[in-house]
Amino acid sequence: VETDCTGAFSLTLPAGSHELLVEATGYESRRIPLAAQSAVTATIALTPTWDYLVADSRSGDVVFQWIDATGGQRYDLDDDDSQWFMLPAAKTFTFYGRDFSDLYLTSNGLLTFGEPFDRFHGVIPYEGQPNNAIYAYAEDLNPAANRDYNTGYDNGIYTHYDAQGGRLIVQYNEVEHWSRGNPETFEAILHLATGQITLQYQQVSWPDYATVGVEDATGLRGIPYSYANSADLQAELAVRFTPVFGQPGSTCRQ
Repeated sequence: VETDCTGAFSLTLPAGSHELLVEATGYESRRIPLAAQSAVTATIALTPTWDYLVADSRSGDVVFQWIDATGGQRYDLDDDDSQWFMLPAAKTFTFYGRDFSDLYLTSNGLLTFGEPFDRFHGVIPYEGQPNNAIYAYAEDLNPAANRDYNTGYDNGIYTHYDAQGGRLIVQYNEVEHWSRGNPETFEAILHLATGQITLQYQQVSWPDYATVGVEDATGLRGIPYSYANSADLQAELAVRFTPVFGQPGSTCRQ
């Protein structure tokens, strides 16, 4: 049952004992026991927590504007590999309410905070590792494909810091799937001032098993945008995750 813009809702239950699960973006979930014998009115307060709202370019709320980062620092990762990256001096990025001055680039399309992970799981949220991650295009990718098989694709991972815009861009350029073939070009843009995350897709070859979303350090909270291509990932798609602590009224739908 979805509430109205005041948070009110009503539902009809058969007589007996029930448990009501209350969930809202930007708040911790609560389970409330209910004894349905007659009409019951209850006020339920939820505890604010860090979370994300998601929108994409199909809704018109986000505009696809590709930023080429191939002129920046290049990293040649191996299969199931990761690379530590330090943000510019005194710069941090806030992810699920925590400030980080560094992150890890992984060969499988994730950016992780706190520790590196060379593998991934496809379900968000999930307590198993990796956690504390941006799933830009989580798949079994192989940036070493050109070195191993001379495929002719770039297979480079690039970083570029846009000082004027306060943005870190991480671009996966023509990175192939394991063991080779089906190159993907996508990027994650970290907006340092706001904590927003923008994912953009320039080349999409084989998204059938890719996962896109964000997940916190515990693996208990996460926002899946696409699982096994449920969102129909395509070229010139942009997806934005906006952090919230408690849900602002502007998100309420009349």
